[in-house]
Amino acid sequence: MISLRGKSVLITGGSRGLGAATARALAKEGANILVNYVSDEVSAANVTADISDQYEVKADTVKGDVGAQANCVRIVISVLRYSGVWTLSFLTLFAQ
Repeated sequence: MISLRGKSVLITGGSRGLGAATARALAKEGANILVNYVSDEVSAANVTADISDQYEVKADTVKGDVGAQANCVRIVISVLRYSGVWTLSFLTLFAQ
């Protein structure tokens, strides 16, 4: 397995369920985490707070619906400002 220590990962749908579990698992491996959410800011903030408390990594949130192109551009800019490098993305959202 490749080392994730110091790498930055964007996780869409990361405020709960599979996305939150993925965020925690990758943080445990040393990845810095950026959790994308659409509406549940409290859950996203709780995930990043838990990650910051448990692991020696950076964790933050970015709001935006990846179904809209303008939001995708803003999210990518946020990722690059956050870390300067974008290593991985995990798309864990589900259509409703």
